[in-house]
Amino acid sequence: MIFLSCGISKNIGNNDRISKRGTPICLYDQINNASTGGIWINVSTNPTDLSSYLTGSNPCIDFGTFLCGQYKIKYIVGDVCCRDTSVLTINKCCSPTSICN
Repeated sequence: MIFLSCGISKNIGNNDRISKRGTPICLYDQINNASTGGIWINVSTNPTDLSSYLTGSNPCIDFGTFLCGQYKIKYIVGDVCCRDTSVLTINKCCSPTSICN
């Protein structure tokens, strides 16, 4: 990943993923062209706060036991001067007719 000049953030992608029951999603594997060494931040607390799951460089989360809804997680590399970010959106579907389940 190439940092842009200070004060400008480079977005390394907004990625949507659909969570299927029993299939863990490894977060770092879902973003493109990202440098290692970043941090994971839970962006939304509804329906479930994921903060305690966001440990390590590539947290793998099985959303099967979580409430239905949309989960947003941000990955940040760099510092306040020069940073790159990516936001992952994971949709946990619970409709019995949905291919998400």
